[in-house]
Amino acid sequence: MGPLINPVPKSRRDISRVDAHRQHFDGPLRHEQKRAPYRQKVAERAPRALSVDLYEEVFTSLRTNRDRAVVATAISSGLRASELLSMRRGLLHAADQTAEIIPKGGNGSRVLVRISPTAFLWIARYLAERPVGPPDEPVWMTVRGCRRPLTYWAMRQVLERSNALLGSNVTMHDFRHTFCMRLAQDENMTIAEMQELMRHASIASTTRYLRPSLTELIDKLDQHWHKPPSPPPAPAKGYAAEDLQVLFGRTF
Repeated sequence: MGPLINPVPKSRRDISRVDAHRQHFDGPLRHEQKRAPYRQKVAERAPRALSVDLYEEVFTSLRTNRDRAVVATAISSGLRASELLSMRRGLLHAADQTAEIIPKGGNGSRVLVRISPTAFLWIARYLAERPVGPPDEPVWMTVRGCRRPLTYWAMRQVLERSNALLGSNVTMHDFRHTFCMRLAQDENMTIAEMQELMRHASIASTTRYLRPSLTELIDKLDQHWHKPPSPPPAPAKGYAAEDLQVLFGRTF
């Protein structure tokens, strides 16, 4: 038997040969690459933020101060899982409650991020339970068995235990979505400031969080329906309301 053939036809990519006789100084010929036939456009999913009640339930279900410190840091600073794992003990600055992390796409260079006072308190409680290590030691370490750096899969397993207990489906990235949604709901926050705090390379990624949620739309529509009618306009100075009523047939 020969190799399996994809039943979905591929899009033609040899159309770049069209008008191949053009001069080199005309510049490269660009053709719009369309989707292959029968391939549906992938729907863009709205960011999923956690409600206050669900977050409190998840936080309460955590077993150790390490897990509480991880979750408190993730939701207050919007750190991705890889950024959390890049934190080092010697790069935590208690004076101004900041940490140096390696951001996504940062080519190994570190940036300074702000940690909330509550999250920094949980980090301090967790580190107080551990032996003092070298400055380049990862902040997050295993709590059982031989001490070693926490991995992404071990961090994910922390939430899997919580999900099994609560019947939820919370992921590490949901904490980042929640952080971003809270920034978007802050009236004093500009979109440029949001982009910097979210560490988005493109502002298009930031605008995803500006779309109103279904709950917000329902509340706004409910307010619109129950808004009292506007009072009728008062007649301008020098005009008698009785004369205007006779002239236009309605009350002013």
